[in-house]
Amino acid sequence: MPQGRIAGHNVIADLLGEKLVPYEQKKFVVSIDLGSWGALYAEGWDQRMKEVGEAAKKIKIWINHQRIYPPIDGNMEALLEAAAPVFKQIAIDKIE
Repeated sequence: MPQGRIAGHNVIADLLGEKLVPYEQKKFVVSIDLGSWGALYAEGWDQRMKEVGEAAKKIKIWINHQRIYPPIDGNMEALLEAAAPVFKQIAIDKIE
């Protein structure tokens, strides 16, 4: 996810002669939707299982609706914040 934000920022920054933002993959997660059963959510390069079932499904829905897709309400401030190259980490226990 942060890779896309930074790549997009760096394309525009390069075209405008501005400073590029370095990229580093600090966190690696996998979230797999398994239909009506729920989902699986794992973290780290060794894929440690963090959540399964309904709890993981809640995280998967949040990732799809809040992290991946931009806001669709037309609010320019929200769109610019969603496109910012600085990625805000959120603990999975804070996801509603």
